[in-house]
Amino acid sequence: KHTTAGGRINVEVHPARGQAVMAVSDDGNGIPASDLERIFKRFYQADPSRYLSGAGLGLSIARWIVSEHGGAITAANRSSGGARFEVLLPEAP
Repeated sequence: KHTTAGGRINVEVHPARGQAVMAVSDDGNGIPASDLERIFKRFYQADPSRYLSGAGLGLSIARWIVSEHGGAITAANRSSGGARFEVLLPEAP
């Protein structure tokens, strides 16, 4: 949905400094800098004209779930193009 036809999506999972890291990145257009924090708010859609469906709840639900597990989720633009979402969760005891 957010990358071009034939684009790449990468998923990484690894431990780092007492946390489990899951990252998803793509080589699409990225996220407008002004929207990087707002995309996690309920019902927010960066550009409604780009979406045929959805209610703007997915990332807010993801942030809530991650927070309930003591973690954090962030979004950033990649220097090579596209976006990267990273979930950090504390390792199980």
